[in-house]
Amino acid sequence: MKIGQAVRISDSQLIEFLEKHGIPLDVAKRYLKQVHIHDDGVGEGIAAFSFRNDDGGYQFFNKDIDKSSGQDSCTIIRGMNAGKKRLHVFKNCLDFLSAICANKGDHLNGDAVIFNSMS
Repeated sequence: MKIGQAVRISDSQLIEFLEKHGIPLDVAKRYLKQVHIHDDGVGEGIAAFSFRNDDGGYQFFNKDIDKSSGQDSCTIIRGMNAGKKRLHVFKNCLDFLSAICANKGDHLNGDAVIFNSMS
């Protein structure tokens, strides 16, 4: 698998994916990047989202794929009130982004742990 440079989200299919999941583009752009993946299994290459974990690895996904690269690990995102004793736990970044949207696009008060598991 060869991964192209990470850029701002602009691919129409990725934007459609976000819309289907109820995630505004401005919220997604705060946490996700767009990459182009070249993989023997997918032919000419496809656009995918890229989400970095705390150990330098990445989760790549779109409507058709879910792949990781590098060290599998969680991602911790500090909340607005890091001193609060509140922790939000999410299976994957889509769950996290959905919570951000439910919070009217604002950061969460407590810290968030994202396990980066799409399955």
